[in-house]
Amino acid sequence: MLAIMMRGTLVISGNVSLVIVDAPIKIQIWKDGVIINLGQTKSDQDGNYSHTIIAEGQIWTQGTYVVRALYGEGMAETTFTFKNFESLEEPEPQDQIDPPDISEPSLAENILDKGSEITYDIVEKGTEIGQSAIEKLAETKQTFDQKNLEAKEIVEQKGSEAIQEVGEIILEDDQMIYVGIGVIILIIIIAGIAVATRKKSEPEDL
Repeated sequence: MLAIMMRGTLVISGNVSLVIVDAPIKIQIWKDGVIINLGQTKSDQDGNYSHTIIAEGQIWTQGTYVVRALYGEGMAETTFTFKNFESLEEPEPQDQIDPPDISEPSLAENILDKGSEITYDIVEKGTEIGQSAIEKLAETKQTFDQKNLEAKEIVEQKGSEAIQEVGEIILEDDQMIYVGIGVIILIIIIAGIAVATRKKSEPEDL
């Protein structure tokens, strides 16, 4: 059996091993050998029972009480301690706690300020790094375009020189052809003169 006192309300509960139909469970409250409260309840089909008593009035004083539950030939007993909250002395007033000085920033405010400063520094540094990267990229692109233009000019210049050299080679070949033709013509002329001279030197037939 249990007896629990909570803020002036006594709750008694327990269990009987043998359920007797319609048999009441008598509850007695004793203090200093005197019965100060009587009551009764019944168990359910599982043998469980519960009884509630409101502890009020002058008979309820601070101290230890005995609770007895009578059922058939059996009896269960337990104790509990009662404190009359109305008779208790009021607690001594505690020292008044001065409110915090709001003129000085609190720890949380200091942390927030430091966090804001750190965040601003990170953003500022990130912006500087990003701007520097953009400038470097622009310089690299400009250098690449300049190198590309120089390479194009070199290719065009070399191409012109190559075309000129090929033209000169072709011109030299044409000159060789003309010289060869001239030599052939000269040979033909010399051969014709030789033939004519030989015919004159031969005697005529009678």
